[in-house]
Amino acid sequence: MPSTTDTLHVGYCQYSLCDGSISPPTPDAVNKVINGNSLVAGGEGYLLFFAGTHTGKIRIAVDLCEAEPTPAVDEWEAVVDVSFHSPEGKTYLYTWDFTQHKDIGNIAHAGPGWYRTRVQTRGRALGRKHDPSKDPVEEHSITLWPATGPEPDRVHKMDDAFPAHR
Repeated sequence: MPSTTDTLHVGYCQYSLCDGSISPPTPDAVNKVINGNSLVAGGEGYLLFFAGTHTGKIRIAVDLCEAEPTPAVDEWEAVVDVSFHSPEGKTYLYTWDFTQHKDIGNIAHAGPGWYRTRVQTRGRALGRKHDPSKDPVEEHSITLWPATGPEPDRVHKMDDAFPAHR
Protein backbone atom coordinates (compact mmCIF):
# COMPACT_ATOMS: atom_id res chain seq x y z
CA MET A 1 0.00 0.00 0.00
CA PRO A 2 1.82 3.17 -1.21
CA SER A 3 1.60 6.01 1.29
CA THR A 4 2.69 9.63 1.19
CA THR A 5 2.74 12.19 4.00
CA ASP A 6 3.30 15.89 3.39
CA THR A 7 1.96 19.34 4.14
CA LEU A 8 -0.55 21.08 1.89
CA HIS A 9 -1.46 24.75 1.66
CA VAL A 10 -5.20 25.38 1.91
CA GLY A 11 -7.07 28.59 1.12
CA TYR A 12 -10.65 29.39 2.01
CA CYS A 13 -10.63 26.06 3.91
CA GLN A 14 -10.44 24.14 0.62
CA TYR A 15 -8.38 21.72 -1.45
CA SER A 16 -9.36 19.15 -4.06
CA LEU A 17 -8.61 16.01 -6.04
CA CYS A 18 -9.18 16.43 -9.77
CA ASP A 19 -8.82 14.09 -12.69
CA GLY A 20 -6.95 15.02 -15.89
CA SER A 21 -8.57 17.90 -17.69
CA ILE A 22 -11.40 18.44 -15.17
CA SER A 23 -11.93 22.08 -14.19
CA PRO A 24 -11.66 23.20 -10.57
CA PRO A 25 -14.69 22.48 -8.36
CA THR A 26 -17.52 24.99 -8.75
CA PRO A 27 -19.47 26.94 -6.11
CA ASP A 28 -22.02 24.13 -6.46
CA ALA A 29 -19.44 21.74 -4.97
CA VAL A 30 -18.90 24.10 -2.03
CA ASN A 31 -22.65 24.04 -1.34
CA LYS A 32 -22.66 20.23 -1.53
CA VAL A 33 -19.98 20.06 1.18
CA ILE A 34 -21.63 22.67 3.42
CA ASN A 35 -25.08 21.10 3.10
CA GLY A 36 -23.73 17.54 3.31
CA ASN A 37 -21.24 16.03 5.72
CA SER A 38 -19.14 19.28 6.05
CA LEU A 39 -15.99 17.41 5.01
CA VAL A 40 -16.07 16.24 1.37
CA ALA A 41 -18.31 16.19 -1.71
CA GLY A 42 -17.71 15.55 -5.35
CA GLY A 43 -18.82 15.43 -8.91
CA GLU A 44 -17.57 13.81 -12.09
CA GLY A 45 -13.79 13.70 -11.83
CA TYR A 46 -13.30 15.72 -8.67
CA LEU A 47 -13.63 15.78 -4.89
CA LEU A 48 -13.66 18.99 -2.84
CA PHE A 49 -12.44 18.86 0.77
CA PHE A 50 -13.05 21.33 3.62
CA ALA A 51 -10.38 21.97 6.22
CA GLY A 52 -10.84 23.96 9.41
CA THR A 53 -7.73 25.98 8.60
CA HIS A 54 -8.82 28.99 6.55
CA THR A 55 -5.44 29.82 5.05
CA GLY A 56 -2.25 27.96 5.87
CA LYS A 57 -0.82 24.47 5.97
CA ILE A 58 -2.35 21.20 7.08
CA ARG A 59 -0.64 17.83 7.40
CA ILE A 60 -1.92 15.36 4.85
CA ALA A 61 -1.39 11.65 4.23
CA VAL A 62 -2.50 9.77 1.13
CA ASP A 63 -2.77 5.98 1.14
CA LEU A 64 -3.51 3.88 -1.94
CA CYS A 65 -5.02 0.47 -1.20
CA GLU A 66 -6.18 -2.47 -3.27
CA ALA A 67 -9.23 -3.11 -1.05
CA GLU A 68 -11.22 -1.30 1.62
CA PRO A 69 -9.26 -0.93 4.86
CA THR A 70 -10.84 -1.02 8.30
CA PRO A 71 -11.75 2.53 9.37
CA ALA A 72 -9.61 3.86 12.23
CA VAL A 73 -12.52 5.59 13.97
CA ASP A 74 -10.81 5.74 17.37
CA GLU A 75 -7.86 7.69 15.99
CA TRP A 76 -9.79 10.39 14.09
CA GLU A 77 -12.50 12.96 14.84
CA ALA A 78 -14.21 12.62 11.45
CA VAL A 79 -14.28 9.61 9.11
CA VAL A 80 -16.29 9.71 5.87
CA ASP A 81 -16.33 7.47 2.75
CA VAL A 82 -17.40 8.86 -0.63
CA SER A 83 -17.28 7.60 -4.21
CA PHE A 84 -14.99 9.16 -6.79
CA HIS A 85 -14.88 8.55 -10.54
CA SER A 86 -11.58 9.06 -12.37
CA PRO A 87 -12.45 9.21 -16.09
CA GLU A 88 -8.82 9.50 -17.24
CA GLY A 89 -7.04 7.63 -14.44
CA LYS A 90 -4.83 10.67 -13.80
CA THR A 91 -5.92 12.19 -10.52
CA TYR A 92 -3.88 14.73 -8.58
CA LEU A 93 -4.14 16.76 -5.38
CA TYR A 94 -4.68 20.51 -5.87
CA THR A 95 -4.55 23.55 -3.62
CA TRP A 96 -7.48 25.99 -3.45
CA ASP A 97 -6.07 28.11 -6.28
CA PHE A 98 -5.88 24.96 -8.45
CA THR A 99 -2.12 24.53 -8.23
CA GLN A 100 -1.15 20.87 -8.55
CA HIS A 101 0.62 19.50 -5.48
CA LYS A 102 3.39 17.68 -7.34
CA ASP A 103 4.92 15.88 -4.34
CA ILE A 104 1.96 13.52 -4.23
CA GLY A 105 1.75 11.96 -7.68
CA ASN A 106 -1.12 10.33 -9.54
CA ILE A 107 -3.43 8.78 -6.97
CA ALA A 108 -5.69 6.96 -9.45
CA HIS A 109 -3.45 3.94 -8.93
CA ALA A 110 -5.79 1.44 -10.62
CA GLY A 111 -6.29 3.58 -13.73
CA PRO A 112 -9.59 5.00 -14.97
CA GLY A 113 -12.74 4.02 -13.08
CA TRP A 114 -14.47 4.18 -9.73
CA TYR A 115 -12.77 4.54 -6.36
CA ARG A 116 -13.97 4.75 -2.79
CA THR A 117 -12.29 7.51 -0.86
CA ARG A 118 -12.03 7.58 2.93
CA VAL A 119 -11.34 10.99 4.43
CA GLN A 120 -10.22 11.10 8.06
CA THR A 121 -9.48 14.30 9.94
CA ARG A 122 -8.50 15.62 13.33
CA GLY A 123 -7.91 19.18 14.47
CA ARG A 124 -10.35 20.98 12.14
CA ALA A 125 -11.76 23.04 15.03
CA LEU A 126 -8.20 23.86 16.19
CA GLY A 127 -7.25 24.79 12.63
CA ARG A 128 -10.09 27.31 12.56
CA LYS A 129 -8.38 29.34 15.33
CA HIS A 130 -4.75 28.55 14.43
CA ASP A 131 -2.07 31.10 13.58
CA PRO A 132 -1.03 30.18 9.99
CA SER A 133 2.58 31.20 10.64
CA LYS A 134 2.96 28.31 13.10
CA ASP A 135 3.29 24.57 12.42
CA PRO A 136 0.03 22.94 11.29
CA VAL A 137 -2.34 21.56 13.94
CA GLU A 138 -4.81 19.98 11.53
CA GLU A 139 -4.36 16.54 9.96
CA HIS A 140 -6.14 14.87 7.06
CA SER A 141 -5.78 11.33 5.76
CA ILE A 142 -7.15 10.33 2.35
CA THR A 143 -7.33 6.65 1.43
CA LEU A 144 -8.38 5.42 -2.02
CA TRP A 145 -9.19 1.92 -3.24
CA PRO A 146 -10.77 0.67 -6.48
CA ALA A 147 -14.55 0.20 -6.50
CA THR A 148 -17.00 -1.39 -8.92
CA GLY A 149 -19.28 1.65 -9.01
CA PRO A 150 -20.68 4.52 -6.97
CA GLU A 151 -22.05 4.00 -3.48
CA PRO A 152 -23.80 6.39 -1.09
CA ASP A 153 -21.66 8.51 1.21
CA ARG A 154 -21.01 6.83 4.52
CA VAL A 155 -20.26 8.79 7.68
CA HIS A 156 -18.42 6.47 10.07
CA LYS A 157 -17.80 9.21 12.63
CA MET A 158 -18.32 12.98 12.90
CA ASP A 159 -17.13 14.06 16.35
CA ASP A 160 -15.24 17.17 15.40
CA ALA A 161 -16.56 20.58 16.40
CA PHE A 162 -15.97 22.05 12.95
CA PRO A 163 -19.58 22.03 11.67
CA ALA A 164 -20.55 24.26 14.60
CA HIS A 165 -18.09 26.90 13.32
CA ARG A 166 -19.64 27.33 9.86
